[in-house]
Amino acid sequence: MGLLGPNGSGKTTILRILAGYLRPSAGTARIAGLDVVDDSLAARRCVGYVPEDVPLYGGMAVREFLVFMGRLKGLTAPGLSGAVSEAMHRLRLEQMHDVQIGRLSRGYRQRVAIAQALLGNPALLILDEPTNGLDPRQIIEMRELIRSLGFWSPRTSSARSSGWPTASRSSSTDVCSASTRCVAPAWRSACAFEFEAMTSTCGPVLHACRA
Repeated sequence: MGLLGPNGSGKTTILRILAGYLRPSAGTARIAGLDVVDDSLAARRCVGYVPEDVPLYGGMAVREFLVFMGRLKGLTAPGLSGAVSEAMHRLRLEQMHDVQIGRLSRGYRQRVAIAQALLGNPALLILDEPTNGLDPRQIIEMRELIRSLGFWSPRTSSARSSGWPTASRSSSTDVCSASTRCVAPAWRSACAFEFEAMTSTCGPVLHACRA
């Protein structure tokens, strides 16, 4: 699902509410039936989040950082190494495993950010302006990577925010897996809608309706 709108329309606010970073001033937000306020920790375990300006540790190598993030997410030794290797493979980071993040291009840093969000196989992947600041070639590569995530993990849906120029060059399949649908113009106001991400027979669905 893509959230489309001009700057200041509330796209990032919506995603931050869903990710548990902001408390809604009205209405409710649910992830897989879990209220993001009342069941905050449980709801956040269902989410992989990549903010617009991703905070990465530039002095850490790629694999070292992903192992660190996996431990923060509660992954333990038996599955941690495999989860990190899978995330690196999905984002095509194997050749960069020992490179310091601070030496990577912006495109590769964005891949590292998405890789950490995929650790734990979350039901909902939230990407805020994932192509922001990338050059034209990197934008094309990033779109292809995002599109491929639905094939790698059909149970993972993605919500992405975009400005109008990016949206005009993208179709709905560029920003979501086949199991995701948009049911309301959610970009109008972060406080005027109720959001719910639920698991259905066709996979996780992000639902928005008037509060």
